[in-house]
Amino acid sequence: WLSNLQYGRQMCMNHCGDPAWDTTYQAVVQEQSHNAAFLGGPAALRLSGWEKLGSWYYGDYFPPQGGWAAFDQMVASLHQQKNYLEVVPSMLFLDTATPLWSTPAAQGAASLDRGGKLETQIVVPSNTSHTWAFMNPASQFWQQNLVQGVSTLAAHNVDIVQLDNWPIGSMPDDYSPGHPAGNGGTWQTEAQSTILGGMRAAISAQNSQIGRAHV
Repeated sequence: WLSNLQYGRQMCMNHCGDPAWDTTYQAVVQEQSHNAAFLGGPAALRLSGWEKLGSWYYGDYFPPQGGWAAFDQMVASLHQQKNYLEVVPSMLFLDTATPLWSTPAAQGAASLDRGGKLETQIVVPSNTSHTWAFMNPASQFWQQNLVQGVSTLAAHNVDIVQLDNWPIGSMPDDYSPGHPAGNGGTWQTEAQSTILGGMRAAISAQNSQIGRAHV
């Protein structure tokens, strides 16, 4: 079905950078209906800001903006129009402003530099400063979080999951425990391959038609 899409559209729900860009599920559905009718075929919507804290709050997404009932109704309405939904969770980062980060398990799964300090990246993508912690892909916590996240999205009938920041985003030298120190060898690639395998299995168990993409 992916090759039959007519076009792609980017929209944002919350914390989009400019309050004028923020939208609602109802507006999303209405616009996609108009565009699909005009173009005469199915369309894909890449929606950001659906996460519980809004756009760019990576790693801790559920329940989504407005709750699951509102989210599910949006997805069902898009599908009734023969349209598709794409969302973009991160493969690499957990935002330190999220509730999940405050848990010992999450902080214990973060990547560390040679001196034992957190490996982080500070960005200001939406007029709000975010501190993203790099997460150790070999940690059981991060592997389970990513696989469960994609499984949850598939269970709620999301059509395309794009893994943001990966594989083009570089990984830092990581001296956290549980794997060879630094960035040499193949341990990070092997760990990410394990995550992808878990994602594929979880997706297949939920929704065999879901698309998998990465950037």
